[in-house]
Amino acid sequence: MLRRFAVVFNVIMVCALAGSVSAVVGGPNFRRGDANNDGNVNISDPVYISNFLFQGGPDISCYDAADANDSGTVDVSDIVFLYSYLFQGGAAPPNPGPTTCGPDPTSDSIGCLSTICP
Repeated sequence: MLRRFAVVFNVIMVCALAGSVSAVVGGPNFRRGDANNDGNVNISDPVYISNFLFQGGPDISCYDAADANDSGTVDVSDIVFLYSYLFQGGAAPPNPGPTTCGPDPTSDSIGCLSTICP
């Protein structure tokens, strides 16, 4: 939990230093659900989030992408959301979606440090 806080804090500080003072809207293009930043939304993405949250795995480079349900935070609900989308015909991740690169259309306190999208 402390590690996650530290990473989120660093993302907020980078955004603040870049001129954004509160909510992050827009920002770099990304694919919602592509947590591991490989350009695809597949089984590896909920596994990557799970590894980060519960096993001390690698940091997430784009929290907006890992926030699959666009709740404004990366947590276990994003894992469940992606499994539902991938294997049970659940709703697709919100805009910009899992197949198209685009900016974040919603206001939240998370963002991206890097992304594979142009």
